[in-house]
Amino acid sequence: MGVWEHMWVARPESLGMSRERVADLCADLLAERLVRPEWSVVSGRLGDTSPLGLGLAVERHRRAQTAPETEPPVTRRELGEAVTVEATGTAVGPLVAAITAVPDDGRDFGVYFPGLDLDNRRLANAYPGISDPEVAVLSLAEPTELLEMVDNPDFLHPDGGIRPGEEPTLVHQHQARSFFSTYQKGGPDTPQGPLLDVLIRHLGAEALTGCAFY
Repeated sequence: MGVWEHMWVARPESLGMSRERVADLCADLLAERLVRPEWSVVSGRLGDTSPLGLGLAVERHRRAQTAPETEPPVTRRELGEAVTVEATGTAVGPLVAAITAVPDDGRDFGVYFPGLDLDNRRLANAYPGISDPEVAVLSLAEPTELLEMVDNPDFLHPDGGIRPGEEPTLVHQHQARSFFSTYQKGGPDTPQGPLLDVLIRHLGAEALTGCAFY
């Protein structure tokens, strides 16, 4: 089945991102063919939502929009009260317009993409073993907790034995309001190649990076 990896790159806790900055980042991700072009602009309460969770909400929205009249309607509960799909599409111009049109009333907002664009050879070379990647760019009204899991250097004795009371993995907690994240299997636990270049350009050299494993 494999291990799921939640890799993220975030601005420090106190730094949010305006709609214009989120739009610029997402436009570059599309223009440089780093994400698949099918996008969904979302809003609501997104602080505890992974790219995988957003993908499920977007799929429920799609089913609700395309269900034949002979099928029972998708209910509000099935769509999920926490996530609203504001707009969907494939082109850069409508994406930028949809992001800047999200009401500025304190709600969380962001963009979901169904994957990295692995038809881009430079990106595929940087992520040779990745499968099932899903992508989100989020800007939150309040900080959320992002987990960073790393190997514990004190877990093993030099002779290979296990040190009593030590866990194999250390878990660090970070607070962030604005971040790029992927949910995937088999990929690097840090951004690589052309993706790293774009994220540094928009999130800054001081951006935090981490990965959690499930």
